[in-house]
Amino acid sequence: MNARPAKSETSPSRLSIVPGATPGVEAALRIEEFKDHVNQLWEETDDLLNRYHPANSAEWFELSERLHHATWRLGSATYCLNEWIEPADERPSVDEAPGPSPGRRAVFAWDQEPKQESGGSA
Repeated sequence: MNARPAKSETSPSRLSIVPGATPGVEAALRIEEFKDHVNQLWEETDDLLNRYHPANSAEWFELSERLHHATWRLGSATYCLNEWIEPADERPSVDEAPGPSPGRRAVFAWDQEPKQESGGSA
């Protein structure tokens, strides 16, 4: 049996930096980019916290969606780089604890825009 991840776990939404690269290689090439993005969002958070005029709720909710996506992406890349051990070919590669949707092996989602969730009724 082939131990490679299912196509849905690795199909990129953009061209891979290295066509045909494994998720671990892709993660190694991009993890610093992902760390920098999280750091930029932390700086934005600090700016909102320290404004003379407080940020409104819409600004906080929009930032929270971007932070969620950025930290998920960093977690996914960390998993692909350091924790995803390829099993022997006779065993399928199954992620028993995939984490938050779309899952930590979802390399294809690294470049998707964060979901903008609509608010519910009060």
